[in-house]
Order: sequence, then C-alpha cells, then structure tokens
Amino acid sequence: MRRKQFAINRMLCPRMEVAVFLQLAADVGLEQVELRNDLPGWGEIDQLGAEQFRRHAERLGVRVVTINAVQKFNSPAHRKSAAAESARLIALARAIGCDAVVLCPNNDPADGRTASQAYSDTVQSLRVLGPIFATGGVTGLVEPLGFPESSLGSLLTAQRAIADSGANFRLVYDTFHHYLGPDDDRAIERNLGTNGPNGSLDRLDPRLVMAPAPARRAPAVAHRPGVPGPVQ
Repeated sequence: MRRKQFAINRMLCPRMEVAVFLQLAADVGLEQVELRNDLPGWGEIDQLGAEQFRRHAERLGVRVVTINAVQKFNSPAHRKSAAAESARLIALARAIGCDAVVLCPNNDPADGRTASQAYSDTVQSLRVLGPIFATGGVTGLVEPLGFPESSLGSLLTAQRAIADSGANFRLVYDTFHHYLGPDDDRAIERNLGTNGPNGSLDRLDPRLVMAPAPARRAPAVAHRPGVPGPVQ
C-alpha cells in the first residue's frame, strides 16, 4: 500500500546521491520527498540535469513537494541574496515539477533586532519576495523556527505578517518548531480548530490534517499530506 500522505526530507540521508534517495523513497512505498539546498557537497539534484531528474522521479512514481529553503529571508542584510536564491529555486522547482519552496527566517544569536523591528523586516521582505513567487507560479511556504534565537518563531505572528504584506504566501506548521516556539497549543487550536483550517489561521496549506492535542505538554499532532514534517 502506497503511503501517499507521507514524505521524507533528504536530510534523512544527507550523504546519499539524490537518484538513490528517490529510489529509497519508492522502495519503502513513499511517493513524495523534500529536497534541500544546504547539504555540504551536494546540490539540490546533484549533477543531474532537471529533465533527467524529472524523468527518473516519474519512472519511480516519486514527486518533489518542496525545496528547503531560502534562508534568512527576513534579514535586511540578506534581502538581495534571498531574492536571488528565491528566483533560482523557483526556476528549479518549475523544471522538476515541484510546487513549493520553503522560506526560513534569520536564526542567529547575534541578531540584535527588537521583536518589532524583526516583524517590520519580515513584512517588508515578504512584500519584496511576493512578486517573485507570483511571477514564477510557485508557492512560497513560510516556516517559523522555534529556536530562542529565531527572528520568527510564532505561527500566529507569521500569519499576521503574511496578511500585512499583502503577498500570497502560506505557512508550514512544523510541530517540532511549534513545540520549541512561543505559541500556546490552545491558541493554535482556537485559531485553527482541530478538524482542519476552517478557523482564522487561514494561511496554512488547505490539506493540513490536525488531531486534538494529547493530554501532555506537546503540540497537537499535525501532518500536511505532501509536505514532510513530524508525525505521531
């Protein structure tokens, strides 16, 4: 039985050639994977051309659902490089049949911005990057990082920033980062609801499936079919 709701991130096997990684996914019954742009010594698709990669993936019945990630997207000092990297990853995504590219915020202990400054910079960066994604026809997925040094750790704050930017980005709900981050489980459930994105947290991918939180200090179990992430 094919496990259509699940995907694996290439970080699972960071030293494995991408063609072998796709074969691994197919061998264990998975149809979806997430590629990365930050594996030392490897490219997103290694030395394969986009068409060669796409044919290989199609033969195996495996699809790339996201490429992770445009880093430091909300840092003014990295805004130009984030725009260039967005354009590059969007072009690659289109060439290999991938629908989405992830954006991660600045995650640096030396980042001395106030919360207000970081928020304003996030909104401005989204305004700059929005037209690039819109023109490219690829979805931009903003992923809050819950580490203490992260400049954007809250799912709710990220939703507000997207709304204020006027750009058409969506959110990644990573339960690991939610567990580390500032959002309260009840606030998430109140804004999202436990049966899907029918509440006000409307920037989540519409395929998100969410179960009620267990009776312990842990985030609600969440998995969006087609996007890698922790599940229980």
